Amino acid sequence: MSDRQANFIITHEGPTADNVLKLCELIRDEVSRRFGIELEYEIPIWWQQRELARK
Repeated sequence: MSDRQANFIITHEGPTADNVLKLCELIRDEVSRRFGIELEYEIPIWWQQRELARK
């Protein structure tokens, strides 16, 4: 994650879109577990035929 804006994930050469989306889900799940806060995506994201945005 960016040290300037937590709303961004910065990658270097190598990760796939699938890797990044799985990381996003891991971050959301961990924040929910630790703090009871449900993070939402700012934009709709489609992944493997399903929408990930939680409302």
